[in-house]
Amino acid sequence: DAYPGEMFSGSIVSMGTIVQTTEGRFRKVTALVQNESGKIIPGMFAKVKVILIHEEDVITIPNSAFLDIQKDTSSIWVVEEEKSLKREVSVKHFNNDSALIETGLKVGDQVVIDVAMVKLEEGKPVEIVEVKEASASGK
Repeated sequence: DAYPGEMFSGSIVSMGTIVQTTEGRFRKVTALVQNESGKIIPGMFAKVKVILIHEEDVITIPNSAFLDIQKDTSSIWVVEEEKSLKREVSVKHFNNDSALIETGLKVGDQVVIDVAMVKLEEGKPVEIVEVKEASASGK
């Protein structure tokens, strides 16, 4: 740690794809951090604690549904009438595991949750292999 015990506040603006290594799982994160002291320089690594806001009756989806997550608008794949469709969603918040969707999805929509594992094309037929039930969440 460059600054043991020091805390810096900021907000995450984007997260890249998860990379699995022998040392664990990693994800490139871009954040805006308060840096009045000038101690933080671009490219530094950090251990972070992500604090989410508690909200009722929201839709969350796993981050694995995104190739890249951007705060505000991101693309995901959904299945409608057994065909893959790319859909824009508005992401309100996200953490290491899931994203809180503000607009673009409703309860019951089928979301492809492992997009890195499959090759999808707009309007092409898909075969659903496994369904994980999800619903509105209190987180």
